[in-house]
Amino acid sequence: MFLLLCSRICIISFGFCSILSFPVIGIETKAVDDYVETKLENETIAVGGYVETELENDYEYTFAVIPKVSTLPFFDEVRLGCEAEAARLGNVKCLFLGPEEENPVVQNAIIRGLIKSKQVQGIAISVSDDRINKQSIDRAMEVGIPVITFDSDSPDSSRLAYVGTDNYMFGNLLAKVLLQLDPEGGKLGGKYGLVSGTGTNLIEREKGFRDHINSADPLYAQWKEVDYSPSNCKENETIALEQMYLYAGDPEIRAIVPFGAWSMLDINGWKKFVDSQKNKTMSLVNGDALDIQIELLNGNYCDGLVGQLPFEMGRLSIETLLSITKGELKESIINTNLLQILRVPNLPLLIVNNNNISSLRYFGYGVFGVIALFSVAGGFYCVVIRKVVHRNQLCFLMMICAGTLILGSFVIPTGFDDEYYTPRQIAKACATTPWLVMIGFNTLFSALFAKKWRFYQNLKEGKNNSNATVTDRDIMLPFVTLMTPTLICLILWTVYGYPEYIRQPGEGTDAWNRITQTNGQCTFGYSNIFFPIFIVIIFASLLIGNIISFMARSYKSDSHENELVGLSLATMLQASIIGVPLLHTARISISYGHRSVYVIQILLVSVICITIQLLIFIPKIRSIPTQINGNNRKLTSTTENCTTDKHSEVHSVREITSVRIKFPSNLESGRRSSISTSSGY
Repeated sequence: MFLLLCSRICIISFGFCSILSFPVIGIETKAVDDYVETKLENETIAVGGYVETELENDYEYTFAVIPKVSTLPFFDEVRLGCEAEAARLGNVKCLFLGPEEENPVVQNAIIRGLIKSKQVQGIAISVSDDRINKQSIDRAMEVGIPVITFDSDSPDSSRLAYVGTDNYMFGNLLAKVLLQLDPEGGKLGGKYGLVSGTGTNLIEREKGFRDHINSADPLYAQWKEVDYSPSNCKENETIALEQMYLYAGDPEIRAIVPFGAWSMLDINGWKKFVDSQKNKTMSLVNGDALDIQIELLNGNYCDGLVGQLPFEMGRLSIETLLSITKGELKESIINTNLLQILRVPNLPLLIVNNNNISSLRYFGYGVFGVIALFSVAGGFYCVVIRKVVHRNQLCFLMMICAGTLILGSFVIPTGFDDEYYTPRQIAKACATTPWLVMIGFNTLFSALFAKKWRFYQNLKEGKNNSNATVTDRDIMLPFVTLMTPTLICLILWTVYGYPEYIRQPGEGTDAWNRITQTNGQCTFGYSNIFFPIFIVIIFASLLIGNIISFMARSYKSDSHENELVGLSLATMLQASIIGVPLLHTARISISYGHRSVYVIQILLVSVICITIQLLIFIPKIRSIPTQINGNNRKLTSTTENCTTDKHSEVHSVREITSVRIKFPSNLESGRRSSISTSSGY
C-alpha cells in the first residue's frame, strides 16, 4: 500500500509540474517571437514602412546576424562590422538579433521567427550549443534560407560556410603564450586551470591548448591541468570572475587561462582580483583583445592576450552571405587572423647555435688522410714493383689511385665555414667541389668500366680463364666520353652560377620566437639546371657499368679480379643511390644543420674510395710473393735447360771423334798417323 501511495503521489506531482511547465515554455517561446516581431517592426520603422515593401524598393538583400549574447562587447564589434559592410554595399541590410544572455533555445526561436517572417535572404549565427542549434540551422536550409556560422561553428549541420577564427590554432597560441611567459613553470610543478564554456569554438580551443602544451619540449610538457578544469562560465562575466577566484585559491595553480574576455569585462572586479594575487607567482593569459582588455594589459593587470577580429567576422559574414545568394561561394571555411599582445619580461641572454663544423673538420681531414695514404701506397706499388705489374695493368691501377685521391679531396673544401674563413674564401672553396667530384668520379669509373668491358669482350670471344689486357686506349675512350660533357658543364656552371655563401635561420627558436639556430651553406646559381645533368651522368654511367658487370659475371680471371671489379662498381651504385638523395634532402631542409650535411658527405666519399682501394689493391699485394716465386721458378728452369743442352752437345762431339774409319789397304799405313793426329779433342 505504501509503495502504491508513493507511486500515485509521483504521478500526480509529475502531471502537476508538466501542467505548470507548458505555460512557461509557451511564455518563453512567445516572448522570443514577440522580440523578433518587435525587432522587425523597429527595423521597418527605421526605413519608413513595411519590411516587405522596403525590401523590394530600397534593399535587395536582408541578412540576419545572430550572436551568442548581443550585449557582449565582442559581439558589438561584430555588429559594427556587419553594418559597415552593408552600408558599403548599399543594397544590403544587416539585421542584428540575439539573446541578452547565452541561450541556444532563444537562438532557435529567433531562427524560427525569421523563417516565419520570410523577410531575410540569409542567416549568420554564432552557435551556442551545436546539439541544439543544429536543428534550427537544418530547418532554415530546408526552406531555402542559406545559413552560415561565425565565431562558433556547427560542422555537423547543413550550414554552407564558417567565418571566423581557427579555434584550434587559437588554443595553440594561448598555450604558446603561456610557455613564453613562464617557460619553466612545468618544470617547477605548475598547474593550470581553464575558464571555458560549451560552445563548439571553446571546445576546439581547449583541444588546441592541450595538444600544444603536451607536444612541446619535455620541459614544458610537465605542465598539468587541475582535475576540475575546464570550468563552464556560460559566457557570463560574473560567473567567470568567481571561477577565477576558485582557481586562484588552489596553491598548485600557476596559470589561469580564460578562453574569452568575460572575466575582464567587469573592470573593477578584475582589478580587485589581480591586486589580491600580487604575492603569488601566477600567469594570466586571456582570450580576446578588446579595447578594455588592452587597457588592463597596459596597466599591468594581465600578462598576455590572444585576440580575434570580431569586426572582420561581421564584415565577412555579410560578404559571404551575399556571395552565396549570387552563387559565387568559393570556400566553405573563411578564417580570420589572430592577434597576440604580450607584456614582455626581462629576456635572458640569447645563445645562437650557428652549427659550425668546428672540430668536426678534423674528422674529415682524417678520412682524407686515409684515402690519400691508400692512393699513395697504390701508386708506390705500381711504380716500385713495376716488374711484377703487367705493363697494361699499370695505367689501370694508376687511374684508380688518381680517381680516389681526387674524389677524396672533396672533403677538404666542404669543411670551410665562416668560423675561420670569410664568405669570399668559402665561395672559392665551394666552387672547387663540383670539379673534384665529377673529375674524380669520371677517372675512377673509366678505369673500372674499361676493365669490366675487356672481361666482357674476352667472354664473348671465348677467351675464358685468360688475362684481360686493358690497353691505354680502352681506358681513355670512356674517360674522354664522360669528361667532354662534364667539363663543358663545369665551365659554364662556374662562369654563370658562381657560388655564394649565405647563412639562413634554422627551425630553432626560444620561447620568445628569437632565432636560436642558423645554418650556413653555399648556393649555386642555375643549380636546377646543372645539378640534374651531373646526376644523370653519374647514374647513367653506373647503371651501364653494372649491366656490363652482370653480363660478364661468369668470366674466370686470376685472383678473382672480375668479381672484385664488379663489387667496386656495385659499391659505387649502391652508395650513390643511398647517399645522393639523402645528401640533397639534408641540404634543402632547414631541420638539418651544416654539420649533418658535412658528415653525410664524408661517409659517402669514404665508403666509395676506401672500398674500391681495398678491393683492387689488397688481392694484388697478396699475390706479390706468388708472382715473385713463379718468376724465380721460370728463371731456374731456363738455366737448367741451358746447362743440359751444353753437356749433350759435348757428349755428341766426343761420340763423333771416337768413330773408327776404314781406308783401303794401300792407304791405311800412310793415313793412320795423320788420322791419329787430327782426331785429338
